[in-house]
Amino acid sequence: MKRDMERIAAGAPSKSEKMRKLAAAGYSRQQIADFLGVRYQFVRNVLVEHEKRQRQLQSGLAEEGKEWAGLRAVSAAPGSPIAVSPDGSAVIPASVLAQAGLKAGDSFIPDVAGEGDVRLLSGIAALRRAQELVRESLGGETDPVDEILEARRQDARNLAKDAENRDG
Repeated sequence: MKRDMERIAAGAPSKSEKMRKLAAAGYSRQQIADFLGVRYQFVRNVLVEHEKRQRQLQSGLAEEGKEWAGLRAVSAAPGSPIAVSPDGSAVIPASVLAQAGLKAGDSFIPDVAGEGDVRLLSGIAALRRAQELVRESLGGETDPVDEILEARRQDARNLAKDAENRDG
């Protein structure tokens, strides 16, 4: 039995992960505690919390069968409320992410637009938003990139003139 437990727990980065692996393999909490040399209560707490998270995850799974980053998508119509968990996390339904043009592996940037107003921006949308803010700060008259390029060109012309004057 000990050899099997060692094999199952091998490679787990933490005691908690070892506990989860051993429990999944069917070992009792007491067997796990004895094997790892920890208190039963520690094993119980880790496994109860893990089971709680699994139930929360399962309760939020969609029946639609869509996959999102390895998990079944949460089913919710756009505009329906999304609850914030006690740990501060929130699950955004795959249908909402898909409508925003995001797919598995993409990332987004949170933009707090005011109290109670949080927007999730794709990289491109965040760039557009940043450009819009710069334009607004400049009064919308000029493009800051063009200004920077023109300043660099002027610097190059000035350097060329200075070199001519020294050599000439």
